[in-house]
Amino acid sequence: MFQNLSDEISLLIIKKLSIRDILSLLSVNKHLNHLISSNSIVWKNLYFNIFQQLIPFIAQYKQNQCIQKELSKLVLKDTEDSEDPGSKINWKLRYLSYHTSESNWSNGRYQVTTIDGKQGGIFSLAFKKDLLITGSSDKLLKLWKLEKKDRNQPYTVRSFSEIPGHNGWIWSIQLKKSNCYSSCQNGDIIVTPISQYLENNFNNNNIHNEHPLPQPHHIHRIKGHKGAVWKTCVDRNSGNYLISCGSDSTIKLWDIESKTLVSNVGRHMDCVLALSNNSHDTNIIASGSTDHTVALWDYRTDEGPLQIIRGFSCSISSLDFKNHLLLSAAEDGYIRLNDIRMNNNNNSYNSNFIFKMLAHNDEIRVIRNKYNRLVTVSNDRCVTVWDSSSLCSLDSQITQKYQCKGHTGSVVSMMFSKDKIISGSLDSTIKIWDFSTTIKNQSKSGTTPCSKELKQQNKRNLLQRYWFN
Repeated sequence: MFQNLSDEISLLIIKKLSIRDILSLLSVNKHLNHLISSNSIVWKNLYFNIFQQLIPFIAQYKQNQCIQKELSKLVLKDTEDSEDPGSKINWKLRYLSYHTSESNWSNGRYQVTTIDGKQGGIFSLAFKKDLLITGSSDKLLKLWKLEKKDRNQPYTVRSFSEIPGHNGWIWSIQLKKSNCYSSCQNGDIIVTPISQYLENNFNNNNIHNEHPLPQPHHIHRIKGHKGAVWKTCVDRNSGNYLISCGSDSTIKLWDIESKTLVSNVGRHMDCVLALSNNSHDTNIIASGSTDHTVALWDYRTDEGPLQIIRGFSCSISSLDFKNHLLLSAAEDGYIRLNDIRMNNNNNSYNSNFIFKMLAHNDEIRVIRNKYNRLVTVSNDRCVTVWDSSSLCSLDSQITQKYQCKGHTGSVVSMMFSKDKIISGSLDSTIKIWDFSTTIKNQSKSGTTPCSKELKQQNKRNLLQRYWFN
C-alpha cells in the first residue's frame, strides 16, 4: 500500500494508526522503518494521545478546567505538519519508555535494586527525581543519589550525606520548597535546608561520604507535640502549610515560612497515626486513629470534625483520600473504601461505606493510590500491586495483580511513581522496584499471585458489598 504513496501522504496515514499498527509497520521494510523512526511527529502524537484520553475525566471538576486547557494545548493537532526544529525531545524514546513502563506494571516485570541502609529500620522515605531521602531508627536522615545511565540498566545508588540532629526515630519525611521536614519520636519536627547543600554536592560527580554535614544552627526545630509525631503532610491548596499528627491525639497546622503554629485543627480520643489531604477539595483532610475512627476536618478552622467515620475494629494505620473516595488501611490487614459526598443542603459531609476486603495477612503500613493502580505494604513483608482503575465506576473494586517479595522484615515505608516503587523495611534495606526496564522473555519477576485465602475472603466481601445510594 505505502510503496505507491509519497512520504508525506504515508505520514498522514501513519499518524492515524494505533501503536500496534505502527510497530507492525516497522518490520515491513527498511524504508518504512526509517520513515517512522526518524519522524518525531508520529511519536509525539502517540505520546500526547495518552493525555487526551484523560481530559474527559479531568473536565468533571470545575477547579481543574485550567489543567484541561493546558492538556488540550499539548495535544498535537492534525494541522501541524512540521516539527519544531529547535526541539531536542526524543518523542519516540519518551513514548516507548511510557509504553514499556505501563506494560511492565500490568505484567509484573521489574528489576530490583537493593540499598543497604546499614543499621536501623527504614521508617520513612521520600524521593523526587533522582534524590532519595530516608529516615530510620538510627536517628539519621540519609541522602542518596539515584543514577541510571541507560533505561535498561539497574539503578546505581550513592549515599552522599548523613544528617544528624534528630533525638528519636524518624517517622515521616516531606520535601517542600527546598526544605526537608522530618518528624521524630520525641515530638520534634526538624526543618533541614537541603537546597544549597544539594547544589554544592549532589550535582557534582565527586560524591562520597566525607562532605561536611549541615551545621546544627542551620537546622530548625518545630516544637508543639507531646510524644511522637507519626505523620506529616503539606496542604495541597497553597503549599504554605504543614499538617502533623501524633501520640498526643492532636492534629496541628504549621506555617512553613515562619515555622510557627497556626492552629490546633482537632483532636481524637487516642493516638493519630494517619493523615491524608484530599486531592479535589484541597481544604479537607482525613485522619485515622487508634481510637478506631477516621475523621474529616477543614484545616482552616478549629470548629471540630466535619464527619466521624466509625465501624472499624482496630487502629487505622494509613489513609489515601482522592476526590470523593477515601481508602483506609488498618492493622487487621483490611482495606476499606468509603464514599465521601458533600450535602449541599446543610454544607455537611456524608460517608457511605462501599466495601472492605482482606488485603494482607498482617498490618498494612502504607496505602497509596494513583495512576489507576494501588500499592500497599505490610508487616507480612510484601509489596502488593492492585488494579484500581474501576474504583470510580459503579462496581467499585480493586483487584490484586501481584506481590513483590524480597524484604526479610516488615515493610513500613513506601512511595511510588510512574516507573518505580521504593520501599523501606525493618530489615534495614531499601528496595527500588524498577518498571521502566525492557525485560524480554521473562515472566513476572519474583511476583506472587493472590493467596487462596485472600481470594476466598475477597469473594465473600464482594457479596456483602454496600453500593452507592
